[in-house]
Amino acid sequence: MKRSEFINYSFIGATLISLVFSILMWFFVEKTPGIFIAIWVPSILGFWIFTKFTLISKISLKLYLLWIIPTMASLLFSIALWFFVDELSGIFVGVWVSSIILFGSITISGENNK
Repeated sequence: MKRSEFINYSFIGATLISLVFSILMWFFVEKTPGIFIAIWVPSILGFWIFTKFTLISKISLKLYLLWIIPTMASLLFSIALWFFVDELSGIFVGVWVSSIILFGSITISGENNK
């Protein structure tokens, strides 16, 4: 199996696991954890699409770090809020992750097209 195929299957698997787990949580446990896990699905898909269609080797390190650090920070902050502060706060911050991924993808794609 090629490295690119492995990456593709990994992202698809992570997306499906998150999707199924969020649906199971929604219907059989509690709705709020299902929502929390469901917000990961667009984040995983967005990151996969970005890595699939962008030549990461052509991105400057500064631009890449300006994109990946806030993404990871908001993901970790969301998880910390969920467990230690308030579930709704964790969901609110978790929505930022996919927004940051989308913004970074658009910005980096614009830089690559110049």
